[in-house]
Amino acid sequence: MQQLAAAETGEGVFQTCFGLNYVEAEQALRRYLPTAVKRTFYLAPPRIAAPGAITFREATVTEVTQLKGRLERLEIPYVRRVYPMFAERYIAQARKTLTRLSSSQDHDPRIMAELGLLECEAGDDIAAEPWLQQAAAAKIIYPRVYAELARITYTRMRETYPHDNAPPEAIAALLEPLSEAHAQSPALPGIHERLCEAWLRYGVKLTPREFEMVDESVRLFPRRFRILYAATLLNLGQGRTEPARNLVARGLSVFSEGDEQARFVQLQHALEATP
Repeated sequence: MQQLAAAETGEGVFQTCFGLNYVEAEQALRRYLPTAVKRTFYLAPPRIAAPGAITFREATVTEVTQLKGRLERLEIPYVRRVYPMFAERYIAQARKTLTRLSSSQDHDPRIMAELGLLECEAGDDIAAEPWLQQAAAAKIIYPRVYAELARITYTRMRETYPHDNAPPEAIAALLEPLSEAHAQSPALPGIHERLCEAWLRYGVKLTPREFEMVDESVRLFPRRFRILYAATLLNLGQGRTEPARNLVARGLSVFSEGDEQARFVQLQHALEATP
């Protein structure tokens, strides 16, 4: 497990651990197969405590609206792909569901989140952004809200500052939702990719805590090229040569061909030239 955690995979590591190469291991497993299917094995589950009492209640109007609106929103990509002529009808229905609450109830962050994501599905980022901002301001636990808000912000920054010369306040506006989503569950690979690439693109000097976040991204998504490559460049660019070397070794073990491997080979040469 220590070898796997370090991403030092390959037949050599396998042979060191088990004393067999891949061919020998496959032959041994095939020889054992007839015996394995004849043997019975009983796994006794551990005793678990009796579950506590479950209390049922009527769902609130807001909860019903959120659930129904989300289900209708999730139908939209499928309808657009298979029956594109009906997509607008489904968008209108989801919008109607989510906006039917009275003004005293429609400021629930869960509803605002669904409205923002619905407008994203409809391709209207201008309409989506205010809803997403309000949901994010309420610190809603919903990683995709922050992912979409960061995507909209990043797109606007690339248009406004094509030479990556964005001012600090613009960079902070991009990093804030990304950092918030990074801390939430489930972990979305797109969030981790965009956060690492934003740090890299805008030359942000990372704190030790932020480097821990980079390490966590690599741990969660060890085979995502964009995360692994950006993490390597971040370490290399800020003088952390030993972590950069480890990441290059990992990259070369994961990406064995194509442009991805070529880029890690370039980084390996750059590190070899580093005193």
